[in-house]
Amino acid sequence: MLYPVIAADGAVVTRGYPLKPLAGDPTDHPHHIGIWFNFENVNGLDFWNNSFAIPAAKKNMYGWIKTNAAGIKTGSGHGRGSLSYHANWTNQQNEVLLVESTAFEFSGDAHLRIIDRTTTLAANTEVLFKDAKDGLLGMRIAHALQLPSKQDQTFKDDKGNVTIVKGGTDAVPTGNYMTSEGKEGDSAWSTRGSWCKAIWEDGERFY
Repeated sequence: MLYPVIAADGAVVTRGYPLKPLAGDPTDHPHHIGIWFNFENVNGLDFWNNSFAIPAAKKNMYGWIKTNAAGIKTGSGHGRGSLSYHANWTNQQNEVLLVESTAFEFSGDAHLRIIDRTTTLAANTEVLFKDAKDGLLGMRIAHALQLPSKQDQTFKDDKGNVTIVKGGTDAVPTGNYMTSEGKEGDSAWSTRGSWCKAIWEDGERFY
């Protein structure tokens, strides 16, 4: 997980909740923190939706990603920085399903920030990634970047849990999304593309 993510001009582009809630932050989906990498259905276990909101009686249906070594390789210089870590994807019995090796490279200039991520997952046993709604890479953007919505939105995860996000009362979101395939707004949801661009207005600038 990377948090917070900050643009070259200092704008924080990730949501504060639940680690550092800001005034008016939506409090849905507490597992949405910064930029993260996991999957909703690995051998039937949900790694994506696990958080403090899951009752103890249902925890057996969820997996854990446990970092066992961080900062294995760090570096900086020439406008670039790097960071690597290892993690185990485990079930509730602490049996390792996958071993993750991830390397980040950070770069940019006065106007740009770039994060490159390279991740390798090595199976420690027979592993099945079943088709599911959520995975592999996620980013929960700042409140202002959200698409404005006048209607309530209902989200259901792989385990049947339902989250309702109220619409029509929030004037902060001014975001919009466009993809390489010409999809825009809600139509970009769950579609394929080479890239997806986010645009929002903060009263003075477009990003």
